[in-house]
Amino acid sequence: MILHRGDDFVVVEKPAGIFVHKTQLDATKPDLLTRLAKDFGHPLHAVHRLDRSVSGLLVLAFDAAATKRLQAAMQDPSAIKEYVALVRGRCANEFVCTDPLKGPDGKLREARTEYRCLRRFPWCSLVAIRIRTGRRHQIRRHCDRVQHHILGDTTHGKSRLNALYRERYGLHRIYLHARRLSLPSEGLDLRSRMPQRLAEVAVALDVDARTVRANEASS
Repeated sequence: MILHRGDDFVVVEKPAGIFVHKTQLDATKPDLLTRLAKDFGHPLHAVHRLDRSVSGLLVLAFDAAATKRLQAAMQDPSAIKEYVALVRGRCANEFVCTDPLKGPDGKLREARTEYRCLRRFPWCSLVAIRIRTGRRHQIRRHCDRVQHHILGDTTHGKSRLNALYRERYGLHRIYLHARRLSLPSEGLDLRSRMPQRLAEVAVALDVDARTVRANEASS
C-alpha cells in the first residue's frame, strides 16, 4: 500500500471501497487514516482527497507543517495530478471543461479539467484526466457536464449504463483511478498501475470491440 516514504510524508495506493477519513456515513468500517496511524504510531493528515470508491495515489503528511507545504506543491502549475477513467461515449482526442462548480458554501468557484483520449471502444472511451483545480467531485461533475459520464459512478453517472456494465463486465465500482502524481518541488513523480479488476474490464471491452469490427467487415 505504501509506494513512497519521505521524511515527513508518505504516498500510498488507496484501494477502492475505503474512506480516507472517519465518516458518519459508515462509522463501523475502519478508515485509511485510522488504520495507518496504528502502523506508524502517530496520526497522519490527508493532503488531498480521494472518494471512497476511487483508487490510486494519495499523499498523507505526518504533521500540519508538511501538510501545508505539500498542499502548496500540489497547487503549483508544474504539479501533475492525473487520473484514468472509462467514460460514456466516444470522446474527442482532447477537450477541456472549465465550468465553475459550487463549493460547500454554495458559491461558484473556477474549475478546470483536461481530458485526453487513450482508447475508443464502440460505446465508451478510456481517457486520461488532469485536474488543474481541486473542487469536490470535480472530475465526476465535469464528466457529467460534458455528457461523458464515468461508468460506475452512482452519484453523477447514468444508472442504466452502470447496470449494463455491472451485468456485462462485472464493473461494481466507479472506473476512476488516480494513476500519476508529480510534484517537482518535492522531487516526486510516481505512477500507480491500474487495479486488476479495471484492467480486466478494459480487456473485455477490447474483445467486444474486435468482434464488432469483424461483424461490420463481414456484413
